[in-house]
Amino acid sequence: MSADKESINNNDHSGESKTRVIVKSKKVGYFSKLFGKATPTTNESVIIEENGNIIDIVRVNDERKTYLSFSKKLLSIFGKYKLTQISVDHTPFNISYRFNKNDEYPLLTKDNQKISAFYSLDLQINPSNPVKVLQSFPNNKNITVQDVASMLDQRIRSTTTSSISDVNSTKIRSREFQSSFLNNLAPELNDHTTNLGCEINNWTAPIFGISLQEENQIEIENKKHELQIAEIEKEIRQLNEPEKTQMQGDSINVGRDFIITTNNNNGLTIFIGLVTIISLIVGIIYFVM
Repeated sequence: MSADKESINNNDHSGESKTRVIVKSKKVGYFSKLFGKATPTTNESVIIEENGNIIDIVRVNDERKTYLSFSKKLLSIFGKYKLTQISVDHTPFNISYRFNKNDEYPLLTKDNQKISAFYSLDLQINPSNPVKVLQSFPNNKNITVQDVASMLDQRIRSTTTSSISDVNSTKIRSREFQSSFLNNLAPELNDHTTNLGCEINNWTAPIFGISLQEENQIEIENKKHELQIAEIEKEIRQLNEPEKTQMQGDSINVGRDFIITTNNNNGLTIFIGLVTIISLIVGIIYFVM
């Protein structure tokens, strides 16, 4: 890949951060509809869709909720309700921005100097309104960090470019400018992220470069940042992995909260018989009424 092509890619997300899924959809299984519950965690909300329409939002730290009311459970035996569970991860994620002098549209100061820059934002999906991010990506079954980064990329580039274009290159080196840069951008950055259903959790101090030495320092800081983010994402992935339960014999997973072991054939037969009888009784009542 040529240097010019590389320079067009201004986002230096780590590989782990790019592919991390922050909104995940899955169908609710037959037995989960009857016996399961939507279970939020300390960093995850759950949204329930019924036949494509949102019927419930179980926010972070809310109590677990059954997927369907009792009457709907009876009707769901005949496949009347199709449920989808959407899990929304509110753990902060990082988006970093690297601007190079040889970018297609480089940062230009008021005195027409090209500069390099690097800064990063820690974002999270707004826990009080987890539905808004779905509205921002209506065609995405799952949403990744890369999806959010791609949506924000041009907006943040434009905002950064306009803020630099009014400043002389000599002022950019001053501590005063570097400390106030993100604070001055905050209102616009907040607007961009809020419109997507996210909020700014934190940010790193920006680094600007004009000389070769300054650009080398940016490169070093960028590499350090990539390593730190990769390690953080690894820890988050490990924490989110479901606990693996050791079970004797083969098992049939018929729902998130319902597991039947094949070692007990008599119990399985009795269970299937009961379900069949109940289904027949409910079906007769349903059609008679």
